[in-house]
Amino acid sequence: MFRFLRIRQRGVERAALLLGVAALASRFLGLLRDRIFAAEFGAGDTLDIYFAAFRIPDLIYNILIAGAISAAFIPIFLEVHKKQENYAWRVASNFLNIMTVFLLALGALGFVIMPYLVYLIAPGFEGEKREMTIFLSRIMLLSPILLGISAIFSGVNQSFHRFIPYALAPIFYNVGIIFGALVLVPIWGISGLAWGVVAGAIMHMAIQFPSALFAGFTFVPVFSLRLYEFGRMARLIVPRAFGLVAVQINLWVMTAIASLLSVGSIAIFNFANNLQYLPIGIVGISFAVASFPALSRSVSEKKQQEFLETFSRVVRQILLFAIPLSVLMFVLRAHVVRVVLGSGAFGWEETRLTAALLGIFAFGIAAHSIIPVIARAYYATQDTKTPVLINIGGLALNILLSLLFVFVLLQDGIAGALSGVLDVGDLANIPLLGLPLAFSISGMVTALALLLVFFARYKGGYRREIVDSSIRLTLLSLVAGVAAFWSLRIILAVVPLEQDTFVGIFIQGAGAGFVGLALYVAGIFLLRYPEAQFLRRFLRM
Repeated sequence: MFRFLRIRQRGVERAALLLGVAALASRFLGLLRDRIFAAEFGAGDTLDIYFAAFRIPDLIYNILIAGAISAAFIPIFLEVHKKQENYAWRVASNFLNIMTVFLLALGALGFVIMPYLVYLIAPGFEGEKREMTIFLSRIMLLSPILLGISAIFSGVNQSFHRFIPYALAPIFYNVGIIFGALVLVPIWGISGLAWGVVAGAIMHMAIQFPSALFAGFTFVPVFSLRLYEFGRMARLIVPRAFGLVAVQINLWVMTAIASLLSVGSIAIFNFANNLQYLPIGIVGISFAVASFPALSRSVSEKKQQEFLETFSRVVRQILLFAIPLSVLMFVLRAHVVRVVLGSGAFGWEETRLTAALLGIFAFGIAAHSIIPVIARAYYATQDTKTPVLINIGGLALNILLSLLFVFVLLQDGIAGALSGVLDVGDLANIPLLGLPLAFSISGMVTALALLLVFFARYKGGYRREIVDSSIRLTLLSLVAGVAAFWSLRIILAVVPLEQDTFVGIFIQGAGAGFVGLALYVAGIFLLRYPEAQFLRRFLRM
C-alpha cells in the first residue's frame, strides 16, 4: 500500500485517466449512496432536512477549501520548492497551522449562529423540521475542518504528481456517508447521516497524509501571519474565496427557492444535480486537476507556448468526452434516473420529475466541464481575480434567471400549457424546472466569457482549434444521439423486456448508449478528426 501511494503520474493524459477512473468509482458510490437514500427515505422531509443541513458545512468547505487552497498553494509552493526545498516545507507547515486554527474558529462561530443560518438556507422549514436541520448541521461542521487539513496534504501530493491518494480520497468519503446511512441510521436515527459525513471526512484526510510524508512533507511548528509566502497565498485565496462565496450564495438561493415549492423539491433537485455532475466530475474535474501542476510549471519556467499548447489540448480532450456524454444523458435521461434511483420509496412520479430536470441540466454539461480547466489556466498564472469576477457574473445571471423562470412557471396558464408537453406529473412540479434551465444557460455564458478573455490575453490562444473541435464534436454527437434514440425504440419493440424491472431498463439504456457511443467513436476515426489521436492515446493506456 505504501509503495502504491508513492507512485507518480507524469503525463497529463495518464493522470487524467487515473483520476477519471477513480472519479467514476467515487461517482458510482455516490450514485449508490443516492439510491440508498431514495430507497430508504424517498423524496420527502428526511432528505430535505439532510440536504439542507449539509449545505452549511458544504458552504464552509467550498468557500475556503475546494479550489481556493489548491489555487493559492500549488503555484507558490512549486515556485519556492524549486529554489529552496527546506524552506518550502516551512511555508507548507505555516499554511497548514494557520488554516487549521482558522477553520476551528469558523466552526465554533457556525455552531453558535446555526439557527440563523438554517433560516437563511431553508426559510420554508418550520418546527421540528427546522430544529433537526440545525442539529445535523452542527454535527457536520466537523467535516470542513478535517477536509481543510486534507486539502493541504492533497496540495502537496498534487505538486509532486502523486494523484493516487487524491483520487482515492472521495471514494473513502462516500464510503463513510454510505456507512452512516446503512449502519449508523438504524442505531442513532437520522443523526447517523451526519456522523457518516464526519466519518467520510476522517477517511478523506487519512488517505492523503502518508503520501504527503513520502513526498517529503516535514511538519514545522510555525505560525506566522507575516511570512511573505503566506501573504502571497492569502492574496490569491481572497478573490477565489469571494468567487466561491458567490457559488454558495447561488446554491443557497436555489435551495431556498426549492424549499418554497412542493415537498421533496430539494431532494429531487439534488438527485438530478448529482447525476448531471457525473460526467463533469469524471471528465472535467479529472483533466483540470491533472493539468494544473503542468500548467503551473510551464508558467514558472516561462514557457508560454508550452502553457498554451497544454491548455488547448486539455480543453479539446474534455470536449471530446463531455459533448457526447451530455447528448446521451439527454436521450437516456429516464433510463439513467430509473436505473440509479428507481427503488423502494422512489416511485415513478419522482422518476419522471428527476428525469425532466436531468434533461435540462444536460444542455450545460459540456460548458460546466471546461470551466474548471479554464479557471486553473488563470490560477497557474497566479491570476485569481479574472476567473472569479467572470464566475460571479455568471452566478448572478443564474440567480436572476432562476427567480425569473420559477416566477414565470408558477403562473397557472403557463404551467398548464407546459403540462401537456412535459412529462413531470403533478402541475405543481413544473416551476422546479426553472432551476436547471437557469443553471445550464448561465454555465454556457460563463464558459464563453472565460474563453473570450483568455483568447484576447494570449492573442488567439489556439482559439480556432478549440472552436473547430467544438463544432465537429457537437455535430457528430447529435448524430450519435439520434442513433441512440432510434436504437432505444428498436430495442423496446424487438426485445420483450418489462419496463418496470431493473434488468430490462438497464439493458434498454445500455444497448442504446452503446450504439450511440460506437457510432461516435467510429465517426471520429472514419472522418479522420484531429481528436482521433487523443482517443488512440487513451486506448493505448
